[in-house]
Amino acid sequence: TLVPVIQFNFINQKELLDALENGDYTGVIFTSRRAVESVVSLNIPKEVLESKSIYVVGESTGELVKDKLGLESQGSDTGSAENLARFIRAQHKEKERRESYLFPCSTLAKSTLA
Repeated sequence: TLVPVIQFNFINQKELLDALENGDYTGVIFTSRRAVESVVSLNIPKEVLESKSIYVVGESTGELVKDKLGLESQGSDTGSAENLARFIRAQHKEKERRESYLFPCSTLAKSTLA
């Protein structure tokens, strides 16, 4: 028996684009391939993201960031959102300026990083 393919649509793309281009975010946190694909679908110039710290959960998400966005990321070896949050907090303590992060995610995402 064939199972019908589930259709997936990105939502809030206009808001995401505005946040990336005009928001005062110093970093972006990707916890899934879908989140990366959502940003890729915006076709924004690489320069918009180059000035931001990019954090990821998982090596495959990190590889997708590199392949599709051409950017290096941090935290791929943390293994979970909870560990990534600890990693980011540890780095944040070393910085003198206030950091703010954009976390593109689904409505089903856990609140570990939010």
